[in-house]
Amino acid sequence: MNRPRFSLKHRAQLFLLLAVFGLCSYIVLSRNTETRDGRIVLRVSHLFKEPAADAAMEAIATAYNELHPKVTVKFIKVPQSIFLQWFRTQLISDKPPDIIQYNLWHRDLRQMVAESFEPITPLVTKPNPYNQGTSLEGIPLRETYVDGLQGGEAFFPEMGTYFGLPYRGVTLRVMYNRNLMGKIRGDPDWTPKNWREFIALCQDTEDYAREHNLKLFPIAADKFGIYLMGNEAAIAVSQKLALRTNYDHDFTLVTPTLYPSLRYLRGEWDLRSPEIRAGLETYRNVARYMQPGFLQFDASDVNFQFLQGHALMTIAGGPSFSDHASFTLGAFRIPGITPDNPELGDYVLGPYSEANIASTHAFGIPRKSKQKEVARDFLQFLTSQRINQIFTEASGEVPVIRDVTATPLASKFLPHLDGYLYGIMPRGLGDVST
Repeated sequence: MNRPRFSLKHRAQLFLLLAVFGLCSYIVLSRNTETRDGRIVLRVSHLFKEPAADAAMEAIATAYNELHPKVTVKFIKVPQSIFLQWFRTQLISDKPPDIIQYNLWHRDLRQMVAESFEPITPLVTKPNPYNQGTSLEGIPLRETYVDGLQGGEAFFPEMGTYFGLPYRGVTLRVMYNRNLMGKIRGDPDWTPKNWREFIALCQDTEDYAREHNLKLFPIAADKFGIYLMGNEAAIAVSQKLALRTNYDHDFTLVTPTLYPSLRYLRGEWDLRSPEIRAGLETYRNVARYMQPGFLQFDASDVNFQFLQGHALMTIAGGPSFSDHASFTLGAFRIPGITPDNPELGDYVLGPYSEANIASTHAFGIPRKSKQKEVARDFLQFLTSQRINQIFTEASGEVPVIRDVTATPLASKFLPHLDGYLYGIMPRGLGDVST
């Protein structure tokens, strides 16, 4: 009797099939909420891609395990590029992670969180027990946050409910090469105080590159860079327009898109309005100082160009890649158009408040979590003053909890809470790009 012969190709396919089966089996078995000796396994997913932040989270897990020997915290690192698909899959499964970190960059995510996550309003309205002996002892958890948990990833006003606790401070800043700034302006710590000085700095950079025959441009940005940087000035010149279009006059820090949209439909403003035209002009003015072809680049391309010294400045939401730079870095708030601007000042109220965008990347508890009580306790531990200080020092991230000391560079990213409301963003009318 002849035995069947397996070719090298068939053996490779069989090996691959067994490997995939083994990996799937490991993933399924690793979802157990308890070990054989009765220890609780708390599974927590996070989105931190930087090695320093990832290591800081592991150190926090170790600290919690030492305090609670019967609990083992296991982190699951989720790449941002696959987060939406992964998130949907986890929420429909019977065993999602006990805590999931999310950020609401996609319009579907907000509804998914509201439908599938456990409300934590009772948790944030009472003091955090892990803050005993600190300056935050006895203070409700939400008031221990730098922004008072006003951000849209924590509080859902349409439901009057809190669903998550943010853990990354995010404010937009211009990060710049201090070595180049010293050569161009004569002072490595010089920063522009208004929009006109910022545009002048961009022109000075081009002149310096031309005089020294350098491949150097003022701003390294991707296709979102023009949107992010342009908005900082554009939303200022429509502040008074936004105030006029608010039916409720509720003086919130963020302009609801509904009201300007209704006023638009009634013909009370359009894209030819002087405030909107002025905003679009700021986009054009800043775009000419970005590297050629910036619309085709992604974030990794931009970071590479900046870190190679081919640009004086780039836009950043935090100091996360500072440890990769071979030169010293500085940062400053993107200067907006101010009321004393001779051409556009009549449309402006003043600098806007960053309270609504001061924190992101919230941790929340899925309704299907098997360890809700332990998950709530870990969230309190994670957001305590002492632990956020440990995370901030180890990762270099911007702190989200009050009275936590930031690193020198991260301090440049601390939010400016005082200020006026947003204006109308020229690129959007409701959820439709214009």
